[in-house]
Amino acid sequence: SKPVSEVSAYHESVVLDMSDQPMKIDSLADIQFTMKIPEDDTGIVQFSNIKGELVTISLDRRKQEVTVDRSQSGDVSFHESFIDLHIAPYELGESTRLRVLLDVNSIELFLDNGALVITELIFPSVPFNMISTKPSPEEVEIFSLPSIWATEMAN
Repeated sequence: SKPVSEVSAYHESVVLDMSDQPMKIDSLADIQFTMKIPEDDTGIVQFSNIKGELVTISLDRRKQEVTVDRSQSGDVSFHESFIDLHIAPYELGESTRLRVLLDVNSIELFLDNGALVITELIFPSVPFNMISTKPSPEEVEIFSLPSIWATEMAN
């Protein structure tokens, strides 16, 4: 499973360096990178905002699973199970390709060209605009995406 091809038509800019972390990003973004995770280690991707809210994605090679923790992602008070960890079994190799579509209220994660897809709803008080990773990926493409919503409603 992959994002619809039309998403690529909206790519506006590219950032290729994540040596300074966390790195500021637009709150609407298509982020693509390969993460090399040592054996028996865990790769981490975090999206955060100025309020300290965050979503943590863990890629655990020892357990062979991907975990999403949105317990600190903003408004989580509306249902007790919203803060539960979401865990998906996945055979992680040394190198994993990630593509993340970040929106104001959702994160879509595509691993290894869609071999595993996870979609998460989020309700931060302000949009996520920072990303950090461990380990740092070697090559990163970050594309800003325009909103599909008009800035002013038609009369």
